[in-house]
Amino acid sequence: MKLVINSNILFSFFWNDSFTKKLMLLPSLELYTPFFFFKEMDKYTDDILSKTKLSTQQFKIFKEKLSEAVNFVTEGEYSEYINEGIAISPDTKDADFFALALYLNCPIWSKDKALKKQSKVEVFNTSELLKKLGLE
Repeated sequence: MKLVINSNILFSFFWNDSFTKKLMLLPSLELYTPFFFFKEMDKYTDDILSKTKLSTQQFKIFKEKLSEAVNFVTEGEYSEYINEGIAISPDTKDADFFALALYLNCPIWSKDKALKKQSKVEVFNTSELLKKLGLE
């Protein structure tokens, strides 16, 4: 199943024994996110290390594993959908995720309930995704 994955799910990858991480590594999922998430990871590295208690070396390993599990897409690839993403996104900070989902014609996986306040792109939380995959 092809999905655009939101930042709040991606950050879950850094928790040890994270169920979300295990789900993200399923071969049946084809995951995509905007490339700018790499900048967000760098911006929040100290917070991630503090909250997860990972060492810098562990963080680097997790970051590499994340890079293997998720396809990072540059804005240039989905730029023709940016305006529509802005128009339908309940929060402008999430417009790129909507633009990418429109470009890929697939749902978004997110914990953010507000993203469901539109009808153009299907949005799954983790529980709904598990049901969709028949894993509940």
